[in-house]
Amino acid sequence: MMTRINFITKKLLVRHPDVDRFCKRILLQKPPEELVNQYQKMKTEFTSQQTKKDAELMKVYEKKQEQELNGMNTLKLTYLQEELLEN
Repeated sequence: MMTRINFITKKLLVRHPDVDRFCKRILLQKPPEELVNQYQKMKTEFTSQQTKKDAELMKVYEKKQEQELNGMNTLKLTYLQEELLEN
């Protein structure tokens, strides 16, 4: 009976003329502080702009919804209905 594996493992294969090996870990240096600060600034600006755009879109949507609801409530009464309400 064959066992099924429900996941995929990804490994980096490093090829050498003599031997091919899988890399178990990759050591990367931390980026320079200036680059990190620049990235954080750009990310903050982008997020702020997106939040403002989303807020404006929500205001437009809510205003439209409110207008639709108000439009439903402003149905005109017929002449007979107005007479019945007055009496």
